[in-house]
Amino acid sequence: MIFWGGQETFEQVKPDNVGDTLFMAAQIQDNYPNLYSIMPVEDSTAVYINGQLLDIRDRSYQVDTCWAGDVVITANKPVQVMLTRSAPGIVDTNSPNSSLLSPFTINLAGSNELIKRSVLKPFGGDYGMTYVVALFTPTASTADFTVNGQPLPAGSWQAYATRPGWSHAQIEISDKTHILESTGEGFVGYHYSYMKKTPNYYYMPSYGYCLVESKPVPQDSLSFYIKREEGEKVKFEDFDSPVCVGEQLLVYPPAARHVSWQWSFDDGQDTVQVINEKQGAGFSHSYTIPGTYWIYVNDTAGCSPPDSVKVEVVDSPVADFDYTSQMTCDGLEVQFVNKSQGATKYEWQLPDGEVSNDESPVFLVENSDDLTVSLSVENDAGCSNEIAKNVKPDTQGLNELIVPNVFTPNGDGINDCFYVSGKEGFAECFDLSIYNRWGERVFESTNPEDCWTGEEHSDGTYFYVLRIGKEEFKGHLLLNR
Repeated sequence: MIFWGGQETFEQVKPDNVGDTLFMAAQIQDNYPNLYSIMPVEDSTAVYINGQLLDIRDRSYQVDTCWAGDVVITANKPVQVMLTRSAPGIVDTNSPNSSLLSPFTINLAGSNELIKRSVLKPFGGDYGMTYVVALFTPTASTADFTVNGQPLPAGSWQAYATRPGWSHAQIEISDKTHILESTGEGFVGYHYSYMKKTPNYYYMPSYGYCLVESKPVPQDSLSFYIKREEGEKVKFEDFDSPVCVGEQLLVYPPAARHVSWQWSFDDGQDTVQVINEKQGAGFSHSYTIPGTYWIYVNDTAGCSPPDSVKVEVVDSPVADFDYTSQMTCDGLEVQFVNKSQGATKYEWQLPDGEVSNDESPVFLVENSDDLTVSLSVENDAGCSNEIAKNVKPDTQGLNELIVPNVFTPNGDGINDCFYVSGKEGFAECFDLSIYNRWGERVFESTNPEDCWTGEEHSDGTYFYVLRIGKEEFKGHLLLNR
């Protein structure tokens, strides 16, 4: 690492005998073209840019060229390629004609140096910097590339017209840790920053370096642990459980290091955990918005390797229900209608201590008194929610029964027989008996559509007993021709 003009830059050197025949680069995002220095490692090396012959050079005879826009550099023999930047930097407001140079050089990786994973975090102070990563990968692997576990948005990748089969992308990143990964052939790239134009600044390249391979941190005595509220404590590498919005997530530093740790939770909340004991205790963090987050932890003293874990945060389900009620042959029936959202498991607490796990249960009640019913729901991530409501069953079904108290079977087509109406839905439990004044049964039927005409019976008062399910109705009627 080199400090220049108050900024941090990198120097990455390759052995003289290491080279490749294919390199790709993109235009640094400011007003100046890129400077490429191409060094052959064998004699009689032909160098091409975007398919055009640039020069033929022998070993160690460097060729320099400035180029604006995206480039593909090829050679018939191995070469090394360096991208160099140098432009006016900070302007001293007390001396308007003064400026600093802020250069950097990136020793580019070739197509034979594909990597699968790179972890990076921008450096520098609060200078209003813009951080950019330039990426290059075989086109077939663009769908296999992720940043912090998420694929790049559609349209981020652009195919090279001068190099079929390859694509490139430039993305701006925030000032936090980022994890670049590919499950395909891999990728190469570089990271740089520049300062946007302000009244006291010009566009200023600040630093740049080639992305390096980052292997997963070994889980040995430096294991970090994570735990859900209701879960078991596991190593970062073994954690694959979704977390609920608002749930307390506990993280633990390794017991083997008596140092302080810098925790970043990817939601704008960073915490320095000061360890004053031999073993650091766990502490909690919760997320308020669903999404994918990376928890990143580093030793503030720089003595230990960093580690990270991906956390999927999901919304809790919403519990809700409605109900309908009706009289049936079995009694007063309440049908619950589950209106919950995002739930896969249900638990109903019904009257008399009854519990149901049906999605929309049916419940028989003894009377029409107010009842309290609660519903607890859960999704596949274990997130829960509950609601309780007062339920007022409606006995309207039997209240709509119409039993006449007089009928006139005189053949005029009006009220010629005794008929019970409003008993729809009770066909299986209908039982009607009619008696004369001496208690003799003169009519009986279990068919709710039957009608008693009073034939062969004299005018006068009769009595009926109507049974519908568990309910019994008694009364008198007058036969009057």
